[in-house]
Amino acid sequence: SNQQGNTLIISSLALSATKNVSVGNIQTVYKATEVTLGSYVISAGAAEGVDVSAVTFEDSTTSDATATNANYSLGAAFTNLRLYKGTTQLGSTVVPNTSDAAGTDYTFNITPALSIAAGTSITVDLKGDVLASGLTWSNGNETAIVTVEGSGQTSSNSVTFSAGISGQTITLTGSGDIGLTIDPTTPSAAITYLGQTDVILGIWKINQPSSVEA
Repeated sequence: SNQQGNTLIISSLALSATKNVSVGNIQTVYKATEVTLGSYVISAGAAEGVDVSAVTFEDSTTSDATATNANYSLGAAFTNLRLYKGTTQLGSTVVPNTSDAAGTDYTFNITPALSIAAGTSITVDLKGDVLASGLTWSNGNETAIVTVEGSGQTSSNSVTFSAGISGQTITLTGSGDIGLTIDPTTPSAAITYLGQTDVILGIWKINQPSSVEA
């Protein structure tokens, strides 16, 4: 007689990426360093864990059809691109060229591979240094994660996530300078005498434009 065996369920190896919604939009100044340019969540499917070996980014308006701002490459505004998981840098620092065309890809090859257990997620942050003022960048544009490549931890099969997922909007302002003004409470002109102590000679206020990140 025929004997029925156990049910076999075949699941495909899966990998996905999304914007990290717990991080707000980014506002920073020219020449700032170690600025977060985008934060993303990478997830492995429930069937099998994934070892991620490469992650690629570009400007969002090239890869994301819903973006509306003028597009420039990330190299037009940023340099020394770095990818982090927490405080751990993944792969080598990528140095773009300021003349890179919109849509230029910047890939981080990760060795050893970044391990994501089945059904779990990890967060990665793209960071970089902002170039000087006068650069070509449309405020409100974003970085985008365009591909994530890896292999199954059990099957060793290759898997690739490919889509233009936009991150946080980036606004660049000011130059990081501070302002100095006379406070309204500064004392009026007066004559002081030898031997006087704790004489207030003037009161100044140091300020920074409210639109600029400290």
